[in-house]
Amino acid sequence: MNPETIFMCPLCRNRLVIEEKKMTCPLNHQYDISREGYVNLLLPNMKRSSSPGDSAEMIRSRNRFLNAGHYSALPEYICGIIKKHLPETENPRLRILDAGCGEGYVLSVLEKNLRSTPAEFFGIDISKDAVKTASRRSGRISFAVAGLFSMPVADSTVDCLLNIFAPSPAPEFGRVLTEKGIIIHVHPGEQHLLSLRENLFTGMRPLRKKDRLEATFTLCSTEELKYNFNIEGKENIADLVNMTPYAWKTGRERLTGFLTHTGRLGTTAHFILSVFSK
Repeated sequence: MNPETIFMCPLCRNRLVIEEKKMTCPLNHQYDISREGYVNLLLPNMKRSSSPGDSAEMIRSRNRFLNAGHYSALPEYICGIIKKHLPETENPRLRILDAGCGEGYVLSVLEKNLRSTPAEFFGIDISKDAVKTASRRSGRISFAVAGLFSMPVADSTVDCLLNIFAPSPAPEFGRVLTEKGIIIHVHPGEQHLLSLRENLFTGMRPLRKKDRLEATFTLCSTEELKYNFNIEGKENIADLVNMTPYAWKTGRERLTGFLTHTGRLGTTAHFILSVFSK
């Protein structure tokens, strides 16, 4: 975990400091740093269930799918956007936060590819299983279990906020973003996993929606990343299904039939990447 942190105490909202294997605030509220390297800043009264966020099964499926490289083009593309829109900052190091980081795949690739740029990397997710998996990817990234609608992140500390297939609370994003900071918001385009959806649903609603962040922030650019890819093997196709909401939105009989009789799937990755500033 990085020696400096942007995290703040979820109880008193004071800035946290790292002391050996814990984080402490001026009022002596303490949060242990796990053996994997993350800190849990999600208080019991902030939970709507005993295990909020994506389940352990979804995380394992997504981890295997991403490790196979099917979405490897996405962090590479984001890396190019960061270099292009790199905000000027008074801090000696650029602070990048992935809000809704999941299992940490994208952030870990960025950390490797941006090592020539002085930067600090942070990730938060409400799923403890996701953050635990993310922490195992890189010891150079600071991860915390936390929700997005009341982020334990200090005001005006984030130079680049990533938000990928996750909730987008504009007020919180605006609070933590520096004046010259940027948001990179990634959401699915109309053709994202189209053939998979065609196999699982009889009627489909269009995926692409108006970006809600446009009402609060200034849109700097919008780009699309789209490509076709193939998935071989029933287990790998099952991982794709299980890492998405389609696993529980699809009728059981139809889902079972599809997974039983499909050994190869060709589909499309379609990402919309919008860059916002204050």
